Amino acid sequence: MGLGSSGNPAMVLEREITVNAPPETVWNVLAGIAEWPAWNPGVSSVTIGDNLTVGTHFRWRAKGIQISSTVTELIIGRRICWTGNSVGIHAMHLWTFEPVGGRTRVTTREALSGWLVKILTVFRPAFLDRSLEKTLAALKARAEKDAESNQHTPQ
Repeated sequence: MGLGSSGNPAMVLEREITVNAPPETVWNVLAGIAEWPAWNPGVSSVTIGDNLTVGTHFRWRAKGIQISSTVTELIIGRRICWTGNSVGIHAMHLWTFEPVGGRTRVTTREALSGWLVKILTVFRPAFLDRSLEKTLAALKARAEKDAESNQHTPQ
């Protein structure tokens, strides 16, 4: 299932960032969904099982909104996509991780639809842009910190 296959989203946004850490480090931060509240200030709680596979269901709270998500696509270390549903919003969120000479280019693309999205585009048109930028910055900070810690760990 690709991004945008569920009809015409009211909003689609794509952002990217280069992280000074190898792809496996960046992947481990994002794919460690249970740990999101430790590094992503927008996420306050997550409930997820032990295995991350296509079909994995997780529930999380972001900025006070309860979201129910399901992983729809997974290529370990390279790509993950999930859907998310909450009151008035349906989302599809795709993340890709591309190695770039010891660093990682992270691209995120989110498509939103639903009645609440239509309202938000009128009253807070930059809400998704700000959210993606903050999440990417937090992911970069955590992955770079983890990469730095790994460099100083005795083998």
